[in-house]
Amino acid sequence: MDKDKLISEIHELVLKQYSQHDIKLIKNITSKGGIELHFAVAGEDVLQMSIESSNV
Repeated sequence: MDKDKLISEIHELVLKQYSQHDIKLIKNITSKGGIELHFAVAGEDVLQMSIESSNV
């Protein structure tokens, strides 16, 4: 699965649900190549998730 497409779809879903709260997405790449997503309102994290790489 394409990580960028997955992140984009998750971002769209969260924005639809919480758009009235001016939610922001912060994306970080971990040292192991995974991706951490933080959704924040007024600088406070309200939702966090990690997407790990797998070579299976």
